[in-house]
Amino acid sequence: GRWQGSLAYLHQTKMHMHLPALLNLTRTPTWLPESIWLKEVNLWMSAGGTFTSLHADATENVMVMVSGAKDFTLFRPNQRELLYYDQVTELMNEGVEHKGKLGGRISDNHGLVDVTAPDLERFPEYARAHGLHCRVQEGDALYVPSHWHHAVHSTAGSVAGRNIGINFWFWPQHSREAALRLHPLRPDPKKGPARPAAPSP
Repeated sequence: GRWQGSLAYLHQTKMHMHLPALLNLTRTPTWLPESIWLKEVNLWMSAGGTFTSLHADATENVMVMVSGAKDFTLFRPNQRELLYYDQVTELMNEGVEHKGKLGGRISDNHGLVDVTAPDLERFPEYARAHGLHCRVQEGDALYVPSHWHHAVHSTAGSVAGRNIGINFWFWPQHSREAALRLHPLRPDPKKGPARPAAPSP
């Protein structure tokens, strides 16, 4: 887990390592192609209000919502140059053997644009990006193909007051280069940047 501002956030918790009993209660999605193999299953839990910045995963991803909702803003792999990726320091939990010590690594896997309030003076090329947004609610599942860029905003459920999601990562079907070939269309300059779905009142 980690803190995001003043919010406690159980973030990308590997269930096979930390929650094996709970993992035994999950069911891997069966509607994906048989050619892809499960890599890991992660638990995400908070009181809502957390935000994950633009990034792309080199895995096929299925997010299943247990409670609350997640708003996804997604972009095709070929729009990376419009999302201002740069090197940032990622904080990671180094594991039980290091007593949960947080370590850092340099990653080039994060876009600098805040999709909730894009600064087009600082990031003018983002105006040419065209994305999708959708809300994943309790009982829903969303498939995010490998190498697709996405930002995620979590909101708590109205009854339980918490946000719980389980995501299944599968080994990728394509490399980043192959994903670019599969999605060769250039962004439409007539369409503005994607906006995240407005949170429910």
